[in-house]
Amino acid sequence: MSNNTIYLVTGTNRGIGKHIVSALVQRPSTTVIATLRDPSFTFTDISTHPTSKLVPIVLNDKIPEISYASLPFRLSLIVDHIDIVIANAGYASGFRAIQNTDIDDIVTDLQVNTIGVVKLFSAVQKLLLSEGRKGEKKFVLISSNLASIGGRPEVPSASYSISKAAANQFARMASVEFRGEGLSVGIFHPGWVRTAMGHDLADVLNRKEPPLSAEESAARIIELTDKLDLETSGKFLDSQGQELPW
Repeated sequence: MSNNTIYLVTGTNRGIGKHIVSALVQRPSTTVIATLRDPSFTFTDISTHPTSKLVPIVLNDKIPEISYASLPFRLSLIVDHIDIVIANAGYASGFRAIQNTDIDDIVTDLQVNTIGVVKLFSAVQKLLLSEGRKGEKKFVLISSNLASIGGRPEVPSASYSISKAAANQFARMASVEFRGEGLSVGIFHPGWVRTAMGHDLADVLNRKEPPLSAEESAARIIELTDKLDLETSGKFLDSQGQELPW
């Protein structure tokens, strides 16, 4: 279909990512490529619009056959371009202060939250920025206000914050470097969400529970993604669309 919009969304087996996929595939003329780590996971509880399609892809960088390095070839068997990428996959080794954080935790969070984003961008770059293609070209990073250096809340999150701040820098640089090719880059804080990670943070802060549901957060992310263009590209925004300090 010539008017078909093609998304690639990472980290989709639960939480925000799953709700993003669920909402997108209910739109007409939409293809959603959904990456997940668990090969046994299925999307049987998600309904799809009759003109749309959901394509799960297993992605695990520890296994060469299904790693980021294999992704360009595997994607080329499915689509000839991608319109919008939502880099949602993320991980927190724990919410601890610097003095209580192991180097291994920092390395782990950097591997997933920073290097994983760089590898993803490299893997989709050709399909996302294919020469001569008209239409949307968007790369969205699901970040966190804990990545903010200038306005971060007082939260013990050394490894997670370091890795997310580095990812923000990469996304900001990409917004400048590839602007001439028509790429819009979104850097969005999804809010404090009732996911496994969000509940872990609530426990550390002795709070009852995060305020946002994953479904509400996903809806806000999709709205921000819909509005994203070259004018708003490269800005660090919260889930309400307000600019956050770097």
